[in-house]
Amino acid sequence: MMEHYVIALVLRGLLLCLLVGLTLRLLHKRAAAYRHLVCVLALLLLPVLPLAPRLLPALPLLPSSSVVSAERGMRPPPASEPPFRSLAHHCASCLPADGLPNR
Repeated sequence: MMEHYVIALVLRGLLLCLLVGLTLRLLHKRAAAYRHLVCVLALLLLPVLPLAPRLLPALPLLPSSSVVSAERGMRPPPASEPPFRSLAHHCASCLPADGLPNR
């Protein structure tokens, strides 16, 4: 459980750093004050990341154990009846008795 939390926290930090890097790349011709502001905001947000799950909506970066166990328990549908009728069967029921479409 704790490992999952640490991995999710590291991934969130990595995502924040990647977004900051991309933003700095886009601001390379702007004033240095804007780039410094972005860096300072990122440094202020990094220690707040552990509180993010409580303050923000869930951002599932890793599958939960219930999802993984549900995927393992999935079974194919029963083969008693096909999921759809064949096209030939469908067309045969739509055409008149002589087999020619009405014009």
